[in-house]
Amino acid sequence: MIRVTISYLKSRQHSAVEQFDLNYYIKSHMPMMASLCHEHGCCRWEVDAPSEQAGSAPFHAVGYLYFNDINEALAAIKSTAAQAMEDVPNYTNVHPRIMFSQVHS
Repeated sequence: MIRVTISYLKSRQHSAVEQFDLNYYIKSHMPMMASLCHEHGCCRWEVDAPSEQAGSAPFHAVGYLYFNDINEALAAIKSTAAQAMEDVPNYTNVHPRIMFSQVHS
């Protein structure tokens, strides 16, 4: 299983200039990405949203897309990158960081 992790790291000062609409990310952006990536084998998606009760978190949010193999993941990201980046300004001005990883359990 391959996991594509998309993280939105807060700056050290977490300035008021940073904006992140978590509701849009969860209800619009990630379902759109899962739908676009489905034809390339995306089998699941998740979002980690910081718990306010736990105090300050280092991330605005972290999204995950799951694939059966690395070729599916790379093909999906390559074919959807333009659409994904066009949607980013609808929910944040923070640049996403992406990591591909092998999931072990």
